[in-house]
Amino acid sequence: MFQGLVSELERESKPKPKTRARFASHTSPAVDVVLRIHDIRVTLHVMHGTWISWDIRDVVAYGRTTYLNNAEAQSYGLEVGAQGISIGPSAGDAETGAVRMTLPACRAAGTLAGRKLDCVAVLDTFRVKLKPHHFDDILAIQQKFGADFNDMLDLVAETRGSQPSRLGKQQSNSGASFKYSVQFNVQPFRIGIAGPSATQWFNVANVSGTVSNIDVRVLQLSVTNVGLELTPNVIGQYAARDSSTAIAYVSVDVHVQVTRVRSRPEEIAVQIPRLHAVMQPSSIGELGDLADYVQVR
Repeated sequence: MFQGLVSELERESKPKPKTRARFASHTSPAVDVVLRIHDIRVTLHVMHGTWISWDIRDVVAYGRTTYLNNAEAQSYGLEVGAQGISIGPSAGDAETGAVRMTLPACRAAGTLAGRKLDCVAVLDTFRVKLKPHHFDDILAIQQKFGADFNDMLDLVAETRGSQPSRLGKQQSNSGASFKYSVQFNVQPFRIGIAGPSATQWFNVANVSGTVSNIDVRVLQLSVTNVGLELTPNVIGQYAARDSSTAIAYVSVDVHVQVTRVRSRPEEIAVQIPRLHAVMQPSSIGELGDLADYVQVR
């Protein structure tokens, strides 16, 4: 009997093998969604004798949802490749229309955790050169879309007005605690108006900023090397900016910050750390010729 008692004590004194708990981690499996579209083309008959075509390439959208300690977190992103807009008198001509603009690629990514949103958006570099008669087509389409958009806004306002005010109060109360921080950046771009002997360019080297309400409501905007440039038309001239070939240009840096703390009035601060302007005597005649050309066209 004594021997059996000793053997029983020895069995109890031996360390038991450690077993990993089946649910030691509180992290649930993540959900990943990826959508990729190689090419999208949308052709619209916006008005009589005017068709517009929009081509988008290499569209990628992705999202990921994770659950950690019963809290949901989402990360997302959208990337859009090369884009192009064409305007023509028919559906077939709209794809290679007389007015054709190449739009820049863009991408955005961020996270959403609870009531906090973080987002970053980037617009890649681009260059657009227009002729004066292109503005007639663009302005006509803008007026047509502007009228339709205003009608849509009126319809939305009437629909919201018919809903009980209680829903609006609930939405305003729920959105009051929502926090966001959005950062954006625009790479260098150029927009030009071609004349008979010179081209007027609007140049921006970089645009960056932040919109946030995490601590205080703040808007920060920084624009670097924004200005106007008049360059002579030279066959085979390199498309990049080169101020040495300009006969007139104005360049300036601008920094703007708008801050609002609770119920205090907004504070607006504007800084212009740099301003540079150069004009050659021959540029006065070139500007006059460009203005006359635009008016005639």
